[in-house]
Amino acid sequence: MLLVSRTLVLDLAPHVHTSNLFALSPEDVPEGTPHSNLTLVTPPVMRKLTGLQSVGPGTLAAEVLRNVYSHDLASCGPRQLVLDGVQDPGNMGTLLRTALALGWTDVALLPGCCDPGNDKCLRASQGASLRLRLVATEDVELAASWKATGRMAFAAMVPEGTAVGRGGGAGKKGRALPSLDVADGYPGGVALVLGAEGRGLSASLARACLHLSVPMVPGSVQSLNVAVAGAILMAACSGAWPHLGEPQDGR
Repeated sequence: MLLVSRTLVLDLAPHVHTSNLFALSPEDVPEGTPHSNLTLVTPPVMRKLTGLQSVGPGTLAAEVLRNVYSHDLASCGPRQLVLDGVQDPGNMGTLLRTALALGWTDVALLPGCCDPGNDKCLRASQGASLRLRLVATEDVELAASWKATGRMAFAAMVPEGTAVGRGGGAGKKGRALPSLDVADGYPGGVALVLGAEGRGLSASLARACLHLSVPMVPGSVQSLNVAVAGAILMAACSGAWPHLGEPQDGR
């Protein structure tokens, strides 16, 4: 997998194995940057390699090992994000970036999701897709693991009974989202399940979950973008609300 962006390459260097680092000059590589091999290339080669129209001092690219999917659901941490059929790489990347930022370090991907290694997804996630623990699974296997480990699963549903497609929770209303760290109240951990816009969750997953929704002004919009709704719910379920607006050190 090729990373194209100086910021992305340097941010991820401590977290991934860089098999080959491409630069125009040795001076472009900060001292101590981990890599197995440094390859110096000319500007035309760098443009061809990266697809960039303009390259110059400081331009970096890196060949890294991509994330390997796990199949071990039992080892997931206290907060598990589950994505069901999320196909848009921008939405996927935004959700993964938010998950890493808020401590949802295990992400279960069900069939129909886009590849987290997709270039657009990688850019949108700012490399989070290479730092999270990704688990490939099926809905039946996932629901069985929740039951076995005592994990409480919450599904994001549109409010006021709007149909969500595929038979998943149509006619059901989501609960008001919690403003506390739900992981603290469930020894087996929690899972937040998000489905693709339009088709929603599978019926079997919807039945296995408690339903949450983001309160919206009546008559405003039918639903929120999945990445926006996911970010709000992950923050709420991480205990983030009490800290919003608090002064930061040095400000």
